[in-house]
Amino acid sequence: MIPRPIIPTVCGFIASSFSVGPLTNTLPFSLKKGGGVAGPASNLLVGVDIGGTFTDCVVLDRAGRITATKAPSTPGNFAEGMLAAMRVAAERLGLSFERFCSEIAVLTHGTTVGTNALIQRKGARVGLITTRGHEDAIHIMRGSRGVSSRDILKVVHFPSSQKPVPIVPKRLIEGVSERVDCFGEVVVPLNESEAESAVERLVEAGAEAIGVCFLWSFKYPRHEQRVKEMIGRIAPNLFVSCSTDIAPKWGEYERVTATALNAYIGPVMAKYLGNLDGQLKRSSRRS
Repeated sequence: MIPRPIIPTVCGFIASSFSVGPLTNTLPFSLKKGGGVAGPASNLLVGVDIGGTFTDCVVLDRAGRITATKAPSTPGNFAEGMLAAMRVAAERLGLSFERFCSEIAVLTHGTTVGTNALIQRKGARVGLITTRGHEDAIHIMRGSRGVSSRDILKVVHFPSSQKPVPIVPKRLIEGVSERVDCFGEVVVPLNESEAESAVERLVEAGAEAIGVCFLWSFKYPRHEQRVKEMIGRIAPNLFVSCSTDIAPKWGEYERVTATALNAYIGPVMAKYLGNLDGQLKRSSRRS
């Protein structure tokens, strides 16, 4: 299972794919004939970066030696190129792929899957639940800072400027009654009936992911977390992104944007990492 939330970044992190123990400096370490690594605990730090042409794999062993390998990237299924680069690394270390995987303490993975989904507008259909009266924050943006033109005359003359199309359309934004002040005190309790109806409407509208962002929620996360629980009950397979999990900091527009972006690429990344996780497990068992 892929951990959620997924931070909006081009990097994914997979460490749970293998049954490994903690990496320490006190465990015995020895070299096998052929350059392989032997020891009772996991000994390798592995980093894999997928580029448009090649996939690079770098392995750091307990003795500080670095093994770098490369394989062609496979856009149809990026996991294949990643596995190929890792297999080359295992071969150079004199290990079977299964043994190589069992020796991994940490596997980090860099990919542009999330970035590509955002740039190409191929992310999930996102619904947004926010404090009633603040539904347009993500559309208003930050004044001229959201202008896509570089012409200064158009930047300062708003009628001539053009902002990018928000990833959450207005029809998929729901406002619910609740209010928390800047000190974290509840001014208006969460209207759970409104929140439940909002979730149901978004699900009926075809939302594939839902972002939840309330005013000053980082001072009092309970309202957002309660809505998250409702979504889990009404639509358990829906991806949920809460601002208190993603960006618990001051700045309404910044928080709602980060929350929406995470919801937008979250299902894409979850599917990708889930598929990659499965292929890594199957490949290590077959080898």
